[in-house]
Amino acid sequence: MRQQIIFSFSIIVHNINGKIVSVEETKKILKNPELADEEAEKIRDEFRMLAEVIFDKWFEERKQLNKTVSAGEIAKTTNADTKC
Repeated sequence: MRQQIIFSFSIIVHNINGKIVSVEETKKILKNPELADEEAEKIRDEFRMLAEVIFDKWFEERKQLNKTVSAGEIAKTTNADTKC
């Protein structure tokens, strides 16, 4: 079940071409063709917002990691220079 939710989350936001999936595509992904259009649209849009939050968090963590690595490399180089 968890894998299905993750897969649905990743695919419900955008299709392969990078466009937002339609309401009908959302219903197919959720395997719930009886879902009201408004509900399917709401679910799709909420998944999109969640995806944006997750991506922003990941991106910020990546930037911090890169800063830490760069600072560590500078410190190593500075320490090596002072030992000579």
